[in-house]
Amino acid sequence: AIVHDGKVKLLCRAINMARPRPKGNWSVSSLVWAESDDGFHFKLADSPAFDPDENSPYQGGFEDPRLVEIDGKYILTFTGVKDVGHTPGMMAISDDLEHWDVLGEVLPGRAIAIVNRKIGGKYWAYWGNDPAEHLAWSEDLRTWHVYDQPAFTSRPGCFDGLLCEAAAAPIVTEDGILLFYNGAASHADARAYAERVLPM
Repeated sequence: AIVHDGKVKLLCRAINMARPRPKGNWSVSSLVWAESDDGFHFKLADSPAFDPDENSPYQGGFEDPRLVEIDGKYILTFTGVKDVGHTPGMMAISDDLEHWDVLGEVLPGRAIAIVNRKIGGKYWAYWGNDPAEHLAWSEDLRTWHVYDQPAFTSRPGCFDGLLCEAAAAPIVTEDGILLFYNGAASHADARAYAERVLPM
């Protein structure tokens, strides 16, 4: 989500379950804008902003949209789904949220989230590659340099026992970088975690 021209604009992953899906994919995802005057009540656009055509290599569609504004540029990251297990991280840049320069694949993993301001003159991004969250930097948003060691990894027995994946643009605060992330767990991990943290 982002505030633009006095409205809250939310780029959503949308799935039309009636749409034929290619072999090897359980669905085809599109990225569709929703807009709100108050941040609570949203109207979904009639057509997608990003949708694979019949010649696209991303026949599973597009997922994991993350949007951030830095120095007057809107930077969109998303995942392209080629087939099961082949989901590279992609990027597009815009001045107005309507016209996009699509840079294509920029990182080998999914769910890229770019920190909301430059640090040391560089763009920084967290990105997922199950079961770890990785860190990369770039000076131009086109060439990315990936650190050898993950920023952090999944934790057996916790809510993120199988997967950790950046969920939104990380925010620089006085105390450091605040990163929201998704977690996924096995049934055994979920039960163990619930037993530890939930009152019985």
